[in-house]
Amino acid sequence: MENRAFTAGVVPGGLTTHREIKILICCILATLDAPFRHDMLLDALTMEGMVNYFEAADAISELINAGHVSELDGRYVITSTGREIAELLRTDVPLTVREKVLAKAARLFRRQVNLEQHHVEIMPREDGFIVRGSISDFGSELFAVEVYAPNRLHAENIRDNFIDKGADIMRDALSRLVVPAEEL
Repeated sequence: MENRAFTAGVVPGGLTTHREIKILICCILATLDAPFRHDMLLDALTMEGMVNYFEAADAISELINAGHVSELDGRYVITSTGREIAELLRTDVPLTVREKVLAKAARLFRRQVNLEQHHVEIMPREDGFIVRGSISDFGSELFAVEVYAPNRLHAENIRDNFIDKGADIMRDALSRLVVPAEEL
């Protein structure tokens, strides 16, 4: 008999067995092949109601204890045996659940990377705010821009957009500023 999962908060069509949850975790880590923080992995699994929070946390612990997932600098990475589980058993998890959770995990991971590289400061002025966004990599600031915002709401909107789209903003600005060598 298959181990039934605690299903509080799980939407119809979500995962209801502990086995499926563990396979899904392996699929996320193997497919995205990136280290995930504990909270990010739990959010990817639970935010859409696909998995119960406590079942997800328990499944992560079991996968670590079994050697299918390892923890490196506070982040989870897939091991070779975990990768084999994902490859062999991925079809045991419904495709719609896999796609929904993988899309959410990819968005959360991209956001985390952006938060680490895209820094934003909101500075009050008498007539509004200055929003300073910068992008750093390898400890060096690569790009910075300052934008005026008339109120806090606009400043926070600019902040959020810079975090999400900072690389595009930098690429667009640099493409307009940098002249190709053959044109010099």
